[in-house]
Amino acid sequence: LLLLLLPEHAHCYDDSQCVAEVERLVQATNDPVGELFLLGNGKGYGDLGDYVACHVIPMDFWTVDFMFKLMNQTRSATNGMCVPSVCNPNNFALVEYLLQQVWTLNGVQHVTNVDVLPNAVKLEGAGPVLTVLLLVLLSATVLGGTVYTYLRGRQSRLNKTENWPLLGQPKSHIRPPPRVESRLAAILLSWNLIDGWEHLHSPADSNHLAIFDFFKVLAALWAVLGYTALYMLLGANEFANYEHYLRSSTAFQFLGNAGFAADIFLFCSGFLLMYRVLLRMRAVDSTPRGWHFLEWSACLVFNRYVRLLPMVCFLLLYVLFLLPYQGNGPLWELGQARAEVHECASSWWANLLFINNLVPNQFGQAEPNGLGCLAWTWIVPVDLQLTLLVPLLARLYRSYERVYLGVLGLLLGGSVLASLLIANLQDLSFCESRFAGYEVSSNMLNVMYNKPWTRAPPYLLGVYLASFFDQVGGKIDVRHYPAPKPQVRAVYLTLALAMLILPIYIIELDFHDTGCSWGSTENTLYLGLRHLCFGLGLFLVAMDNICGWGQLLPKLTERSLWLVLGRLSFLLYIFTPVILIIIVFSSTTYWQLTALSFSTIATAVGAFAFIESVLLYLLVEEPLRRVRQCLVPSAYP
Repeated sequence: LLLLLLPEHAHCYDDSQCVAEVERLVQATNDPVGELFLLGNGKGYGDLGDYVACHVIPMDFWTVDFMFKLMNQTRSATNGMCVPSVCNPNNFALVEYLLQQVWTLNGVQHVTNVDVLPNAVKLEGAGPVLTVLLLVLLSATVLGGTVYTYLRGRQSRLNKTENWPLLGQPKSHIRPPPRVESRLAAILLSWNLIDGWEHLHSPADSNHLAIFDFFKVLAALWAVLGYTALYMLLGANEFANYEHYLRSSTAFQFLGNAGFAADIFLFCSGFLLMYRVLLRMRAVDSTPRGWHFLEWSACLVFNRYVRLLPMVCFLLLYVLFLLPYQGNGPLWELGQARAEVHECASSWWANLLFINNLVPNQFGQAEPNGLGCLAWTWIVPVDLQLTLLVPLLARLYRSYERVYLGVLGLLLGGSVLASLLIANLQDLSFCESRFAGYEVSSNMLNVMYNKPWTRAPPYLLGVYLASFFDQVGGKIDVRHYPAPKPQVRAVYLTLALAMLILPIYIIELDFHDTGCSWGSTENTLYLGLRHLCFGLGLFLVAMDNICGWGQLLPKLTERSLWLVLGRLSFLLYIFTPVILIIIVFSSTTYWQLTALSFSTIATAVGAFAFIESVLLYLLVEEPLRRVRQCLVPSAYP
């Protein structure tokens, strides 16, 4: 809020004074200020200069796009410059003179563009102020609720100790702690760190399956690594220079296909939602029919919407009103941070309605279009859109099991057929994309990549696994499903691993120095079958685990660590890109993607993302879950 009081930076341009000041700085080789000016273009390749130190002096920081001649060839370059505030960026002749002072090569021809980067953060409009006030109010509520809960718990422990002496006779002068009867008070007390921390560590119920926590944690980690590589590439100066290296890198094929982490989340979501619905139906021994079925279906979908909406709203508020002030530097002003704010300012409504994956965007084009508002959150609307199928499938499963299997098969086949037709009719070529997983064309994103009808196979396979598990009463009897022979199980696991690995690495097998030789048929088959293949692999691994045929995976997934991390996985998935935007684009140097730089950034991002996820779980996710219990009626019969 104090930033509102910062004065605007006024400029009084004077060309003669600018030239004199620059000449003095150039001659002052032993002067730290002169040294800074001479290093305005940075010391190494892709280094734009010391942006922060430039504004401490204070001076102005420019990024200058210009043409120069080298070995009879005209080339373009971008240079960072730290110049006196009296210099006029609109006087290109003056800018060319300044370039000649700091540019180490001769042949500067003409300047094409000059961007003056701001030297002070200035909160503008009511949005940032209201967002900060909302955070202050949230902090005060959390602090008050935590203190009250602690004191109440302490008093309760004292009463328990003093009210029940050895003779079992309570003391009449000890008054019990006050009980909260008001719904408003219960809502306010939902925001306390004590209950949130206890719920984060609370044990799972008897119907919990640890394999799905394990799946979600692996998916979140895969997404973190994939996002890190992607944003480091977006912060690289020469994106195309990595083409040959990335095509030949086995590790990068794994990172570049991190989009399959979304398939893991959808598989888990389909299973968990369907299984919980069937558990409630079995508990009350009833199935909604007629108008009650429509009411119940609407309530189920609304509950899911309310479950996902708060974190999307929080992310939108943060990106729109706080993200612009979380970093600085030339890459920050010219890069992804500005694009995110611009996109969300014009299409925030699509994210709130959970249709942002259905609204066409301008992915991959020049500023100001960028990637779309919170482009990485497309999995949230896809999850909600696929939730619309669960009430009908649960109803058919309970009443008409054969019809249920037929409808499920039709949906699965229809999804694969839709993917094949879209890939063929739109002539999509995933193979020809330069990095086999990162450069997704605008056409592919708008018609295929993030659509529910192409992403449905893993979700539907999770739904079927839930119905199978419910059919055996939530516990598979090894007498009815005995473990297969070792040879058969080896073939089973080999098939499962092949289905998981094949969609990730099959493209790399066909890359050569001249590129990929896939034709239209190969591309169509790959794009149409990849999600089904990967989903079947997940299905087989999950079946092996819940049937208890193996020993290693069940022992590994029973660790309580997976339960805690599984509750944080959704937050890790959707908030990691925000941390990456802050870290990557706050640099003054274009990134070089090496094993060391990637490992360093991935480790830092993973640590920050984990801490942020814990805080958001305690401050937003868990309190709002308790609020929903107070306000929203149950969606189950």
